[in-house]
Amino acid sequence: MYRDACRWGLTLQTYVQLTMLDQHTRPQMSPVRLMERSIHSARYIFVENLYRSRKMPEVDYVVLSEWFDWIVKNTDVSMDLIVYLRTTPETCYQRLKMRCREEEKVIPLEYLDAIHHLYEEWLIKGGPFPIVAPVLVSSPDRAGDFSRRESDLGNVSHSSVWGRTESLRAQECRSSKQGGWKYLLLSHSPHSDLSLRVTWTDTREGDF
Repeated sequence: MYRDACRWGLTLQTYVQLTMLDQHTRPQMSPVRLMERSIHSARYIFVENLYRSRKMPEVDYVVLSEWFDWIVKNTDVSMDLIVYLRTTPETCYQRLKMRCREEEKVIPLEYLDAIHHLYEEWLIKGGPFPIVAPVLVSSPDRAGDFSRRESDLGNVSHSSVWGRTESLRAQECRSSKQGGWKYLLLSHSPHSDLSLRVTWTDTREGDF
């Protein structure tokens, strides 16, 4: 994919859209569902990047976009919270090199910078795409740096992998959620190589 995005972009993103739809709609076995990415970030970040970088023809972009629009209108792919791990492209690039995965050796810093710009445009600056849930912003480059964007729903305690614990008390909670969020999306810079532990109001925990 990274070597020939023009050839494999549509193939990959069609499959990603399918697998993300499956993750959103599959039967839920626990009170809270954690997703590393979502059907929304696939469309607003990765498909958009292929199109803006001229690696995806407009006809392919339109087809994927219309499929996405139909799914959003006809299927419940909603989320309750987006956790944005706001890491710089340079930090991601260094961690990528340290991780030294064979398939990632061809990823240039310019690609990470483009993806980072789209995340910032979507979740921070308020670009052309809708923010589908409240956003909790974490800057792991600065341990323990958490902030909220928009009003939040529910209650959550959270801590970064560096050990600094912070708490977030939301203003209100959806009554249908029985005391906590149901869908939680982790949205992060690619290859940030970070994890987060979340504790919900019913004391269940999960790592992602």
